[in-house]
Amino acid sequence: MKPEIIEALALELTKSKLANKETTASDWVQAYKESHTEIEEACDEGRVYQKPVAAGPLSSSDWP
Repeated sequence: MKPEIIEALALELTKSKLANKETTASDWVQAYKESHTEIEEACDEGRVYQKPVAAGPLSSSDWP
């Protein structure tokens, strides 16, 4: 997922966590960092890691 999307999601999550609360700037920073970490962890859980394909030399005998 693009970093811009992760940051936008983290900001929206932060806003929902701190809605209707008396907060300071440090509360916002801490909540944003926690939200960013949560979003990244959720993205990593769904990520499928695949083995890189080793490309070797092609010869005409490899073609159907």
